[in-house]
Amino acid sequence: MFMAAIEVTIVATAMPTIIAELGGFSQFGWVFSIYLLTQAVSVPLYGRLADMWGRKRLFFIGVSLFLIGSGLGAGAIMPLTSTIVADIYSPRERAHVQGWLSSVWGVAAIIGPLSGAWLVQHFNWSVIFWVNVPIGLFSMLLLARFLPAREHHKGATLNLTGSCWLMICVTALLVALLQADALGYWLLAFLLLALLAGWQLKQHEQRAEAPLFPLAIWRSRLILAGNAGNLIIGATMMGISAFLPTWIQGITGGTPLQAGSALAMMSIGWPLASTLSGRLMLVTSYRFTAQLGALLLIAGSALLLLLRTDSSIMQAGLTAFVIGTGMGMTSTTFLVSVQNHAHYDIRGICTASIMFSRMLGSAIVTPAQPETRLSQP
Repeated sequence: MFMAAIEVTIVATAMPTIIAELGGFSQFGWVFSIYLLTQAVSVPLYGRLADMWGRKRLFFIGVSLFLIGSGLGAGAIMPLTSTIVADIYSPRERAHVQGWLSSVWGVAAIIGPLSGAWLVQHFNWSVIFWVNVPIGLFSMLLLARFLPAREHHKGATLNLTGSCWLMICVTALLVALLQADALGYWLLAFLLLALLAGWQLKQHEQRAEAPLFPLAIWRSRLILAGNAGNLIIGATMMGISAFLPTWIQGITGGTPLQAGSALAMMSIGWPLASTLSGRLMLVTSYRFTAQLGALLLIAGSALLLLLRTDSSIMQAGLTAFVIGTGMGMTSTTFLVSVQNHAHYDIRGICTASIMFSRMLGSAIVTPAQPETRLSQP
Protein backbone atom coordinates (compact mmCIF):
# COMPACT_ATOMS: atom_id res chain seq x y z
CA MET A 1 0.00 0.00 0.00
CA PHE A 2 2.86 2.38 0.85
CA MET A 3 4.44 1.80 -2.56
CA ALA A 4 1.27 2.50 -4.52
CA ALA A 5 0.57 5.67 -2.55
CA ILE A 6 4.03 7.16 -2.70
CA GLU A 7 4.30 6.40 -6.43
CA VAL A 8 1.34 8.65 -7.28
CA THR A 9 2.12 11.54 -4.95
CA ILE A 10 5.86 11.70 -5.55
CA VAL A 11 5.35 11.73 -9.31
CA ALA A 12 2.50 14.27 -9.08
CA THR A 13 4.78 16.75 -7.33
CA ALA A 14 7.61 16.21 -9.80
CA MET A 15 5.33 16.25 -12.84
CA PRO A 16 5.66 19.97 -13.73
CA THR A 17 9.43 19.51 -14.03
CA ILE A 18 9.09 16.25 -15.97
CA ILE A 19 6.59 17.53 -18.53
CA ALA A 20 8.62 20.71 -19.03
CA GLU A 21 11.55 18.56 -20.18
CA LEU A 22 9.51 16.03 -22.16
CA GLY A 23 7.15 18.24 -24.12
CA GLY A 24 5.23 20.77 -22.08
CA PHE A 25 1.70 20.88 -20.70
CA SER A 26 0.15 19.27 -23.78
CA GLN A 27 1.54 15.96 -22.49
CA PHE A 28 0.25 16.44 -18.93
CA GLY A 29 -2.89 14.34 -19.21
CA TRP A 30 -1.19 11.47 -21.03
CA VAL A 31 1.40 10.85 -18.31
CA PHE A 32 -1.15 10.23 -15.57
CA SER A 33 -3.76 8.58 -17.75
CA ILE A 34 -1.46 5.93 -19.27
CA TYR A 35 -0.37 4.94 -15.76
CA LEU A 36 -3.96 4.86 -14.55
CA LEU A 37 -5.12 3.01 -17.66
CA THR A 38 -2.78 0.06 -17.20
CA GLN A 39 -3.54 0.05 -13.49
CA ALA A 40 -7.31 0.17 -13.91
CA VAL A 41 -7.44 -2.50 -16.62
CA SER A 42 -5.39 -4.93 -14.53
CA VAL A 43 -7.22 -4.43 -11.20
CA PRO A 44 -10.27 -6.63 -11.90
CA LEU A 45 -8.05 -9.32 -13.40
CA TYR A 46 -5.90 -9.42 -10.26
CA GLY A 47 -8.98 -9.46 -8.05
CA ARG A 48 -10.52 -12.38 -9.91
CA LEU A 49 -7.27 -14.33 -10.05
CA ALA A 50 -6.78 -13.78 -6.31
CA ASP A 51 -10.12 -15.52 -5.71
CA MET A 52 -9.09 -18.33 -8.07
CA TRP A 53 -5.41 -18.87 -7.31
CA GLY A 54 -4.80 -17.27 -3.93
CA ARG A 55 -3.81 -13.85 -2.60
CA LYS A 56 -0.17 -14.60 -1.82
CA ARG A 57 0.86 -15.79 -5.28
CA LEU A 58 -0.81 -12.86 -7.02
CA PHE A 59 0.74 -10.39 -4.59
CA PHE A 60 4.25 -11.55 -5.48
CA ILE A 61 3.46 -11.34 -9.20
CA GLY A 62 1.98 -7.88 -8.81
CA VAL A 63 4.84 -6.41 -6.80
CA SER A 64 7.39 -7.82 -9.24
CA LEU A 65 5.57 -6.24 -12.18
CA PHE A 66 5.21 -2.98 -10.26
CA LEU A 67 8.96 -2.73 -9.79
CA ILE A 68 9.49 -3.41 -13.51
CA GLY A 69 6.66 -1.27 -14.91
CA SER A 70 4.63 0.69 -12.40
CA GLY A 71 1.10 0.82 -13.83
CA LEU A 72 0.62 -2.87 -14.66
CA GLY A 73 1.83 -4.07 -11.26
CA ALA A 74 0.17 -1.28 -9.27
CA GLY A 75 -3.16 -2.81 -10.23
CA ALA A 76 -2.41 -5.68 -7.84
CA ILE A 77 -1.07 -3.89 -4.79
CA MET A 78 -4.04 -1.97 -3.41
CA PRO A 79 -6.82 -4.55 -3.95
CA LEU A 80 -4.72 -7.51 -2.82
CA THR A 81 -3.39 -5.72 0.26
CA SER A 82 -6.91 -4.77 1.34
CA THR A 83 -8.22 -8.26 0.57
CA ILE A 84 -5.47 -9.94 2.59
CA VAL A 85 -6.30 -7.73 5.57
CA ALA A 86 -10.01 -8.58 5.23
CA ASP A 87 -9.15 -12.30 5.18
CA ILE A 88 -7.08 -12.08 8.35
CA TYR A 89 -9.46 -10.04 10.54
CA SER A 90 -13.07 -10.50 11.61
CA PRO A 91 -15.81 -8.19 10.26
CA ARG A 92 -15.81 -6.09 13.42
CA GLU A 93 -12.02 -5.78 13.46
CA ARG A 94 -11.86 -4.75 9.81
CA ALA A 95 -13.28 -1.31 10.55
CA HIS A 96 -10.28 -0.50 12.76
CA VAL A 97 -7.65 -2.29 10.68
CA GLN A 98 -8.71 -0.92 7.29
CA GLY A 99 -8.72 2.53 8.86
CA TRP A 100 -5.15 2.04 9.99
CA LEU A 101 -4.21 0.61 6.59
CA SER A 102 -5.59 3.71 4.91
CA SER A 103 -3.58 5.82 7.34
CA VAL A 104 -0.45 4.06 6.08
CA TRP A 105 -1.42 5.31 2.64
CA GLY A 106 -1.73 8.78 4.09
CA VAL A 107 1.67 8.70 5.75
CA ALA A 108 3.23 7.56 2.50
CA ALA A 109 1.43 10.33 0.65
CA ILE A 110 2.80 12.92 3.08
CA ILE A 111 6.33 11.69 2.47
CA GLY A 112 5.78 11.46 -1.29
CA PRO A 113 5.15 15.13 -2.17
CA LEU A 114 7.92 16.38 0.10
CA SER A 115 10.37 13.73 -1.13
CA GLY A 116 9.44 14.40 -4.74
CA ALA A 117 10.03 18.12 -4.33
CA TRP A 118 13.38 17.55 -2.59
CA LEU A 119 14.61 15.01 -5.16
CA VAL A 120 13.65 17.25 -8.09
CA GLN A 121 15.39 20.25 -6.57
CA HIS A 122 18.61 18.40 -5.68
CA PHE A 123 18.85 15.53 -8.19
CA ASN A 124 17.54 14.48 -11.61
CA TRP A 125 13.81 13.71 -11.75
CA SER A 126 14.52 10.14 -12.91
CA VAL A 127 15.65 9.27 -9.37
CA ILE A 128 12.04 9.23 -8.15
CA PHE A 129 11.32 6.05 -10.12
CA TRP A 130 13.92 4.09 -8.12
CA VAL A 131 12.48 4.89 -4.68
CA ASN A 132 10.17 1.86 -4.53
CA VAL A 133 12.69 -0.84 -5.45
CA PRO A 134 14.01 -1.54 -1.91
CA ILE A 135 10.51 -1.14 -0.44
CA GLY A 136 9.06 -3.69 -2.85
CA LEU A 137 11.78 -6.25 -2.23
CA PHE A 138 11.38 -5.89 1.54
CA SER A 139 7.60 -6.32 1.37
CA MET A 140 7.93 -9.54 -0.62
CA LEU A 141 10.42 -10.87 1.92
CA LEU A 142 8.00 -10.19 4.79
CA LEU A 143 5.03 -11.76 3.00
CA ALA A 144 7.04 -14.86 2.11
CA ARG A 145 8.00 -15.26 5.76
CA PHE A 146 4.79 -14.50 7.62
CA LEU A 147 1.74 -14.94 5.34
CA PRO A 148 0.60 -18.58 5.16
CA ALA A 149 -0.62 -19.92 1.84
CA ARG A 150 -4.25 -21.00 1.60
CA GLU A 151 -5.74 -23.61 -0.68
CA HIS A 152 -8.09 -22.30 -3.38
CA HIS A 153 -10.64 -24.08 -5.59
CA LYS A 154 -10.31 -23.65 -9.05
CA GLY A 155 -10.70 -24.77 -12.49
CA ALA A 156 -11.98 -21.60 -14.04
CA THR A 157 -9.98 -20.18 -16.92
CA LEU A 158 -8.33 -16.80 -17.23
CA ASN A 159 -10.72 -14.25 -18.72
CA LEU A 160 -8.51 -12.69 -21.39
CA THR A 161 -11.43 -11.80 -23.65
CA GLY A 162 -13.14 -9.76 -20.96
CA SER A 163 -9.87 -8.02 -20.14
CA CYS A 164 -9.40 -7.08 -23.80
CA TRP A 165 -12.90 -5.61 -24.09
CA LEU A 166 -12.36 -3.68 -20.87
CA MET A 167 -9.06 -2.28 -22.13
CA ILE A 168 -10.60 -1.22 -25.46
CA CYS A 169 -13.52 0.46 -23.71
CA VAL A 170 -11.42 2.42 -21.21
CA THR A 171 -8.71 3.30 -23.75
CA ALA A 172 -11.21 4.63 -26.30
CA LEU A 173 -12.92 6.71 -23.63
CA LEU A 174 -9.62 8.21 -22.44
CA VAL A 175 -8.44 9.04 -25.96
CA ALA A 176 -11.75 10.82 -26.59
CA LEU A 177 -11.32 12.87 -23.42
CA LEU A 178 -7.65 13.66 -23.96
CA GLN A 179 -7.80 14.64 -27.61
CA ALA A 180 -11.34 16.00 -27.95
CA ASP A 181 -10.22 19.19 -29.72
CA ALA A 182 -7.78 17.48 -32.07
CA LEU A 183 -9.98 14.53 -33.03
CA GLY A 184 -12.75 16.51 -34.69
CA TYR A 185 -15.31 14.13 -36.18
CA TRP A 186 -13.21 11.18 -34.98
CA LEU A 187 -14.30 12.03 -31.43
CA LEU A 188 -17.68 10.46 -32.14
CA ALA A 189 -15.96 7.34 -33.49
CA PHE A 190 -13.95 6.87 -30.29
CA LEU A 191 -17.02 7.41 -28.13
CA LEU A 192 -18.95 4.86 -30.18
CA LEU A 193 -16.04 2.43 -29.88
CA ALA A 194 -16.10 2.84 -26.10
CA LEU A 195 -19.85 2.16 -26.02
CA LEU A 196 -19.53 -0.85 -28.33
CA ALA A 197 -16.69 -2.34 -26.30
CA GLY A 198 -18.64 -1.76 -23.09
CA TRP A 199 -21.66 -3.55 -24.58
CA GLN A 200 -19.49 -6.44 -25.78
CA LEU A 201 -17.94 -6.66 -22.30
CA LYS A 202 -21.40 -6.89 -20.74
CA GLN A 203 -22.45 -9.61 -23.20
CA HIS A 204 -19.26 -11.56 -22.62
CA GLU A 205 -19.57 -11.26 -18.83
CA GLN A 206 -23.02 -12.84 -18.97
CA ARG A 207 -21.63 -15.94 -20.72
CA ALA A 208 -18.13 -16.21 -19.23
CA GLU A 209 -17.19 -19.07 -16.93
CA ALA A 210 -15.05 -16.74 -14.81
CA PRO A 211 -16.32 -13.19 -15.44
CA LEU A 212 -14.22 -10.28 -14.31
CA PHE A 213 -17.21 -8.90 -12.43
CA PRO A 214 -19.67 -11.72 -11.59
CA LEU A 215 -23.20 -10.45 -12.22
CA ALA A 216 -24.26 -11.52 -8.72
CA ILE A 217 -22.21 -8.77 -7.10
CA TRP A 218 -24.03 -6.07 -9.08
CA ARG A 219 -27.38 -7.18 -7.68
CA SER A 220 -26.31 -5.75 -4.33
CA ARG A 221 -27.24 -2.10 -3.81
CA LEU A 222 -24.49 -1.85 -1.21
CA ILE A 223 -21.81 -2.83 -3.72
CA LEU A 224 -23.29 -0.51 -6.34
CA ALA A 225 -23.27 2.39 -3.88
CA GLY A 226 -19.69 1.62 -2.84
CA ASN A 227 -18.52 1.62 -6.45
CA ALA A 228 -20.38 4.85 -7.29
CA GLY A 229 -18.90 6.55 -4.24
CA ASN A 230 -15.39 5.45 -5.12
CA LEU A 231 -15.81 6.70 -8.69
CA ILE A 232 -16.38 10.17 -7.24
CA ILE A 233 -13.55 9.79 -4.72
CA GLY A 234 -11.12 8.79 -7.47
CA ALA A 235 -12.09 11.72 -9.64
CA THR A 236 -11.61 14.16 -6.78
CA MET A 237 -8.37 12.61 -5.55
CA MET A 238 -6.54 12.59 -8.85
CA GLY A 239 -8.03 15.92 -9.83
CA ILE A 240 -6.49 17.70 -6.86
CA SER A 241 -3.27 15.64 -7.00
CA ALA A 242 -2.74 16.61 -10.63
CA PHE A 243 -4.05 20.18 -10.46
CA LEU A 244 -2.86 21.65 -7.15
CA PRO A 245 0.95 21.33 -7.56
CA THR A 246 0.71 22.60 -11.13
CA TRP A 247 -1.53 25.51 -10.10
CA ILE A 248 0.86 26.56 -7.33
CA GLN A 249 3.97 26.39 -9.54
CA GLY A 250 2.48 27.42 -12.88
CA ILE A 251 0.02 30.13 -11.79
CA THR A 252 1.17 31.53 -8.44
CA GLY A 253 4.89 31.05 -9.09
CA GLY A 254 5.40 28.86 -6.02
CA THR A 255 8.27 26.44 -5.50
CA PRO A 256 8.07 22.64 -5.79
CA LEU A 257 8.42 22.47 -1.99
CA GLN A 258 5.41 24.75 -1.49
CA ALA A 259 3.41 22.67 -3.94
CA GLY A 260 4.37 19.47 -2.15
CA SER A 261 3.51 20.94 1.25
CA ALA A 262 0.04 22.02 0.11
CA LEU A 263 -0.71 18.64 -1.43
CA ALA A 264 0.57 16.91 1.72
CA MET A 265 -2.31 18.50 3.67
CA MET A 266 -4.70 16.21 1.81
CA SER A 267 -2.62 13.29 3.01
CA ILE A 268 -2.78 14.51 6.59
CA GLY A 269 -6.57 14.71 6.52
CA TRP A 270 -6.91 11.29 4.85
CA PRO A 271 -5.25 9.11 7.55
CA LEU A 272 -6.79 11.07 10.41
CA ALA A 273 -10.27 10.60 8.97
CA SER A 274 -9.63 6.96 8.03
CA THR A 275 -8.56 6.11 11.56
CA LEU A 276 -11.50 8.01 13.04
CA SER A 277 -13.96 6.36 10.67
CA GLY A 278 -13.01 2.91 11.95
CA ARG A 279 -14.23 3.85 15.43
CA LEU A 280 -17.13 5.96 14.18
CA MET A 281 -18.56 3.07 12.17
CA LEU A 282 -18.77 0.97 15.32
CA VAL A 283 -20.23 3.58 17.69
CA THR A 284 -22.70 5.12 15.21
CA SER A 285 -23.40 3.41 11.89
CA TYR A 286 -21.80 2.83 8.51
CA ARG A 287 -24.44 5.03 6.88
CA PHE A 288 -23.80 8.01 9.18
CA THR A 289 -20.03 7.75 8.72
CA ALA A 290 -20.34 7.69 4.93
CA GLN A 291 -22.75 10.64 4.91
CA LEU A 292 -20.47 12.73 7.14
CA GLY A 293 -17.51 12.02 4.88
CA ALA A 294 -19.54 12.94 1.80
CA LEU A 295 -20.47 16.32 3.31
CA LEU A 296 -16.80 17.07 4.01
CA LEU A 297 -15.87 16.07 0.46
CA ILE A 298 -18.49 18.41 -0.98
CA ALA A 299 -17.34 21.26 1.26
CA GLY A 300 -13.70 20.79 0.22
CA SER A 301 -14.60 20.72 -3.45
CA ALA A 302 -16.49 24.00 -3.01
CA LEU A 303 -13.39 25.55 -1.41
CA LEU A 304 -11.32 24.39 -4.39
CA LEU A 305 -13.53 26.43 -6.72
CA LEU A 306 -12.72 29.57 -4.71
CA LEU A 307 -8.97 29.43 -5.44
CA ARG A 308 -7.71 32.41 -7.47
CA THR A 309 -4.35 33.62 -8.74
CA ASP A 310 -3.88 35.67 -5.55
CA SER A 311 -4.94 32.88 -3.16
CA SER A 312 -2.43 31.94 -0.47
CA ILE A 313 -0.64 28.63 -0.10
CA MET A 314 -2.37 28.29 3.27
CA GLN A 315 -5.79 28.48 1.61
CA ALA A 316 -4.76 25.82 -0.88
CA GLY A 317 -3.50 23.60 1.93
CA LEU A 318 -6.73 24.01 3.93
CA THR A 319 -8.74 23.06 0.87
CA ALA A 320 -6.64 19.93 0.38
CA PHE A 321 -7.04 19.01 4.06
CA VAL A 322 -10.84 19.17 3.98
CA ILE A 323 -10.97 17.13 0.77
CA GLY A 324 -8.58 14.55 2.22
CA THR A 325 -10.70 14.25 5.36
CA GLY A 326 -13.82 13.57 3.33
CA MET A 327 -12.09 11.03 1.10
CA GLY A 328 -10.51 9.19 4.02
CA MET A 329 -13.81 8.82 5.84
CA THR A 330 -15.89 7.75 2.84
CA SER A 331 -13.36 5.42 1.21
CA THR A 332 -12.76 3.39 4.37
CA THR A 333 -16.47 3.09 5.09
CA PHE A 334 -17.30 1.95 1.56
CA LEU A 335 -14.48 -0.60 1.55
CA VAL A 336 -15.31 -2.19 4.90
CA SER A 337 -19.03 -2.30 4.05
CA VAL A 338 -18.40 -4.16 0.80
CA GLN A 339 -15.88 -6.58 2.33
CA ASN A 340 -18.22 -7.45 5.20
CA HIS A 341 -20.95 -8.13 2.65
CA ALA A 342 -18.84 -10.33 0.35
CA HIS A 343 -18.13 -14.04 0.83
CA TYR A 344 -14.47 -15.14 0.83
CA ASP A 345 -14.70 -16.66 -2.67
CA ILE A 346 -15.67 -13.31 -4.23
CA ARG A 347 -14.03 -10.92 -1.76
CA GLY A 348 -11.06 -10.36 -4.03
CA ILE A 349 -13.12 -9.24 -7.03
CA CYS A 350 -15.49 -7.18 -4.84
CA THR A 351 -12.53 -5.34 -3.35
CA ALA A 352 -11.04 -4.97 -6.82
CA SER A 353 -14.30 -3.46 -8.09
CA ILE A 354 -14.04 -0.73 -5.45
CA MET A 355 -10.45 0.02 -6.47
CA PHE A 356 -11.34 -0.12 -10.17
CA SER A 357 -14.11 2.44 -9.75
CA ARG A 358 -11.76 4.79 -7.92
CA MET A 359 -9.09 4.45 -10.59
CA LEU A 360 -11.60 4.89 -13.40
CA GLY A 361 -12.77 8.13 -11.83
CA SER A 362 -9.17 9.29 -11.58
CA ALA A 363 -8.41 8.38 -15.18
CA ILE A 364 -11.46 10.17 -16.54
CA VAL A 365 -10.96 13.44 -14.66
CA THR A 366 -7.18 13.85 -14.87
CA PRO A 367 -6.87 14.87 -18.55
CA ALA A 368 -9.32 17.75 -18.40
CA GLN A 369 -8.57 19.61 -15.19
CA PRO A 370 -5.00 20.93 -15.39
CA GLU A 371 -5.13 21.94 -19.04
CA THR A 372 -8.52 23.64 -18.67
CA ARG A 373 -7.78 25.54 -15.50
CA LEU A 374 -4.22 26.48 -16.40
CA SER A 375 -5.39 27.97 -19.67
CA GLN A 376 -7.52 30.49 -17.83
CA PRO A 377 -6.10 34.00 -17.11
